Amino acid sequence: QRSCDDGNACTADACDPERGCLHSDTTAACPSPGDACHVTICNAVSGCGFADVPDGNACGASDCVTAHVCMRGACQVATVPDGAACGDTSPCQGSGTCHAQACVQPAPTQLVPAWTYQPPWGATLRFNGLADEQSNLHWTECAMTGACTLVSATRDGAVLYRAPLGGQPTSDPLIVGDLLVVGWGTHLEARRASDASPLWSVNLPTLFPATKPQPLPETQAVAVVDDGHGGLVALVRIVVCQGCDFEPITALIGLSTASGAVRWVHPFAREEVPSNLVDDEAGRTWVTAHVLVDGGSTGALFGYSTAGVELGRATTLDTVSLATAGGQVVLPSNAHLLDFFSAADAGVALSPSSLPPEWAISGEPLIGAVGAWVTGPTAQCCPTCECPYSQYGLSLTGFAVPAAQLSWRQPLSAPDSAPTASSLVLAASGDLVFALSPGFSPGPQASHPTLNAVTGTSGVPRFSCQLPPDTSYAGATLLSTGRWYVAAQMDCFGCVLTPPPFLVAFDVPGFALEPRGWTTLRGNPQRSGRPR
Repeated sequence: QRSCDDGNACTADACDPERGCLHSDTTAACPSPGDACHVTICNAVSGCGFADVPDGNACGASDCVTAHVCMRGACQVATVPDGAACGDTSPCQGSGTCHAQACVQPAPTQLVPAWTYQPPWGATLRFNGLADEQSNLHWTECAMTGACTLVSATRDGAVLYRAPLGGQPTSDPLIVGDLLVVGWGTHLEARRASDASPLWSVNLPTLFPATKPQPLPETQAVAVVDDGHGGLVALVRIVVCQGCDFEPITALIGLSTASGAVRWVHPFAREEVPSNLVDDEAGRTWVTAHVLVDGGSTGALFGYSTAGVELGRATTLDTVSLATAGGQVVLPSNAHLLDFFSAADAGVALSPSSLPPEWAISGEPLIGAVGAWVTGPTAQCCPTCECPYSQYGLSLTGFAVPAAQLSWRQPLSAPDSAPTASSLVLAASGDLVFALSPGFSPGPQASHPTLNAVTGTSGVPRFSCQLPPDTSYAGATLLSTGRWYVAAQMDCFGCVLTPPPFLVAFDVPGFALEPRGWTTLRGNPQRSGRPR
């Protein structure tokens, strides 16, 4: 056996059969100092510890009279002089200065795009918020003829390449290291993310030679995740012809990331219809599925090892979306619950977080060190109306982890408005960042799309910045260091043809993605279906 001990108390050591010794940084697992004047550090010899933050760092409330600041590792109260910087900054509002013990700030301004990318005429852009480790963006475009293209651009919008794809994408692309993996037609293929040069391709029907009758061309990969241990896991739908009926069969397939070679195949029973899959930090794969029982169906959560061996299963009420981080698997359940399951105990249910019946959950949850969050519609009774009815709006809900209990709820819209929200991202500041597009609402009220941030621990709004009008910002988003990207679409209520989506970037100084957890769509900017 090969020893992989690097003698560093701040790394976890492991040996992968294909890649050799691996050393992952464990600093994030060190305990929190519990106060604002110290920061967690890890010493290679002594391990976890704490250090003083720089003098002058804020450690409490401040205004233009007094400020709480750290001095030599202790929080002290200082008098604030005239001319000192004050006020919370945001992407649309700068800091102010103190004058006569009052803060004078500039007025907020509308955000201006850093750049905008329009696809070629007749092409439809499909952006799922994908970026590689160099912050280059990746997406697909399909023309009206059906021809599709892989496109990559720098963080400043300069196109790096346009590479033909063999067919219509069947699964969202993901990135593992320098590999871009995408399903199209009956194929699953890997290309080099830096230049789109082909590396390997798997024709999925050939993986099932024993299937009688033979699989049809509709066989396709519908979802792919990275197990973090040198392998990919693909959810493949196989369509076979049984007499006069076309019968779908599904299977999980484990493949080598480096070569595409098949490691294992796990077929699902015919009454099991899987829909979502993710991988946790330990490489376990989690799948939600509908299970057909006596003419009806029930929801289920299945867990699998890195070798495709079933670890356990649990009953759920819904299979809408799925996320995992910190040893927990989280999914909305019947739209009124957020169910928490223990990843280490093969899907043992933790305490469910009940919501009032008028609340609902839609969208993919996020999970960080201090909470889980999800958006959804809410209903509010109107007893003073001529006929009592429910007024609907949109809310963001926070849950405490690991307690798995409801923590707070923040309304995002007025009753009877119909806004749409972009995907959520969790910033390193602890803020949840997202866009709201107003949609149609009765009455002469302002309808301006906004970029918003709320505090993850309490739901208190941090800022709301106006975005360019007449545009819906309800697509996938990406938060990179100092920049926010979103798939947008022009509003055109009288158009015969719906305007195609386009990509737009905005500068958000000081904001970056939280480095740990399920912090954005599909867990991370590489969209690999696992937490950061």
